[in-house]
Amino acid sequence: MAEDLNIHDADPVEEFLPVYGMVLADPALYHLAVSVGETLDRGDRWAGAIRRQLTHAVAAHLLGTYTRLKPAPETVRGGLAPWQLRRAQDRIRADLAQAIDLRAVSESCGLSVSHFARAFRQSTGIAPHSWLTGERIARAKVMMRRKDRTLADIALACGFADQSHFTRAFAKNQGTTPGRWRRLMEPEARHATMP
Repeated sequence: MAEDLNIHDADPVEEFLPVYGMVLADPALYHLAVSVGETLDRGDRWAGAIRRQLTHAVAAHLLGTYTRLKPAPETVRGGLAPWQLRRAQDRIRADLAQAIDLRAVSESCGLSVSHFARAFRQSTGIAPHSWLTGERIARAKVMMRRKDRTLADIALACGFADQSHFTRAFAKNQGTTPGRWRRLMEPEARHATMP
């Protein structure tokens, strides 16, 4: 489903928002599950087709409701060609610790800096710098799952000026601080020590 929505820059499973200790009451998910259940006794091809479509609906609902992932915008007239967008994203992603060299990236796409910036925004819905920040946060989340580095080290490795800059950007993007997010990713360890 993530691929159908052109979400290629993140692992959808990693993006689910934690709901530890909360009771999940989701009427839409309940009704989709009931609909799938209604077809389980049927072995005909129609039932199989219905189950496949409902499975896609469940996946779309889960991604749209329980993650902050956004589908890539539809191709827009005036945006970057697919090869230009891939090339630009690859160039920006190649060294997340550095500031974007918009001139070099735009030249690799055969465009002026101003045309490139406008076309990038039309294609992705955000400015190149905002896209870079999102990529830095995605890399930081991968690094935070390991306990071998401090948040300050991760901030610098991902291109943030310091831990404070990282915390502000992370909180704006994820709705929580990096320290709290890191703690939420280890609920099993907390619950294992409880009597």
